[in-house]
Amino acid sequence: MQAEVILSTVAEELRLSEDELLKEALRAVVERQLRQIQAEIAVICRR
Repeated sequence: MQAEVILSTVAEELRLSEDELLKEALRAVVERQLRQIQAEIAVICRR
């Protein structure tokens, strides 16, 4: 699978295990979504 090859290549370049790379990527996505939600809450509270 192409995704597996990309994952393996990126993990190797970053010197991380594939599991650690996936964990960090998921963390980044969740943190970005949390920041967006916090910004939306701030806008709602200013009304």
